Amino acid sequence: MVTFMDLKKYHFYYWFCFPALCLPDSIPLIQGPVGLDQRFSPKQIQALGCAYDALCQTEGVPALPYFLIKYDENMVLVSLLKHYSDFFQDQRTKITIGVYDPCNLAQHPGWPLRNLLVLAAHRWSSSFQSVEVLCFRDRTMQGVRDIAHSIIFEVKLPEMAFSPDCPKAVGWEKNQKGGMGPRMVNLSECMDPKRLAESSVDLNLKLMCWRLVPTLDLDKVVSVKCLLLGAGTLGCNVARTLMGWGVRHITFVDNANISYSNPVRQPLYEFEDCLAGGKPKALAAADRLQKIFPGVGTGMALDSALLPPFLFSTLLQDMPSRTACKERREQLFMRKGKRRGIRGFLSRFDNVLPVSLAFDKCTACSSKVLDQYEREGFNFLAKVFNSSHSFLEDLTGLTLLHQETQAAEKSVGRTTIQSIQNAGKKAHDVVW
Repeated sequence: MVTFMDLKKYHFYYWFCFPALCLPDSIPLIQGPVGLDQRFSPKQIQALGCAYDALCQTEGVPALPYFLIKYDENMVLVSLLKHYSDFFQDQRTKITIGVYDPCNLAQHPGWPLRNLLVLAAHRWSSSFQSVEVLCFRDRTMQGVRDIAHSIIFEVKLPEMAFSPDCPKAVGWEKNQKGGMGPRMVNLSECMDPKRLAESSVDLNLKLMCWRLVPTLDLDKVVSVKCLLLGAGTLGCNVARTLMGWGVRHITFVDNANISYSNPVRQPLYEFEDCLAGGKPKALAAADRLQKIFPGVGTGMALDSALLPPFLFSTLLQDMPSRTACKERREQLFMRKGKRRGIRGFLSRFDNVLPVSLAFDKCTACSSKVLDQYEREGFNFLAKVFNSSHSFLEDLTGLTLLHQETQAAEKSVGRTTIQSIQNAGKKAHDVVW
């Protein structure tokens, strides 16, 4: 057997060879295979088993591959091949040879018989025209030994002259594809620590799915690609939650470095990450996810737009990589700690979903801003970044709204003062 082990991938290659010498011609059958119980009586079968065991015990071996047999109605004798002359000195017509047969087919002998027939053709074809072959099959089932399923048949020996040349041989086992080559066993599923971790995580997710959310499509969750804008407190915890639910593709985008106050609130960082000015958050978070679970595919990008104030020139340089990150990811998470109100009642653990009309003068999502961005694209962003804060207010109408509000407040104020003055004058007249 030839073996090779690829210990990095846990792939094991093996190639068995059962060498067998080739005969020049096919060997004709004189009498076809029949079961031993059809040729031997129960007494003879028992005697054969006892004689074989005694010979193995004498030679000190558990089994003999080849042996000689001589039998009649009253007895069965076995001997070694080297004792051929003495054992068969009275035989002149036919001899019987035995082979320890690993095959269990009723009409076909096992592979080891080939070599024995080559030996018989070389040594005994000049003396005997045929040879009787007993394929000895020793089987134990439910504690009972049985050799009655052995087969016996007779073949005609071809004449083979002695030659010093080595005869042709066959015996290499074919692979799974039917070609000449080794077989391979992939044991990475049960030996590779990374694959073991992946299978354990998948099994845990399946158990959670079966008990909590039977309709959850885990394959779809695993294939989702997520982009986290921000690797701070929210980003770290969201990443751990996503990984806990089987998400395998996570990319961090952040431009900040880890400070000494971060590790106590952000679980993907440690004290060593804060030294020497601190590691980039996106890089450290991606590395830590790989250490926690090697099966997750992480990425990182240093985005200058996420750490104000920033220069427009730097943003312009980062724009292609930022756009590529967003296009490659299917889910986008803004985790920059923007404060938003949680509407609901804590005592009842209820959330209230507000339903209202969108503010038509919003500087982020109003129709005027969206239309302008669709028409001009990044040039519109450049105008916003390079202008004062009043650019968007003028565009959406907030400036006009402020002016109208201030004018209304002044008008209401003058009316209120005049009313107070008139009321005071009337009160004075009443007193007098």
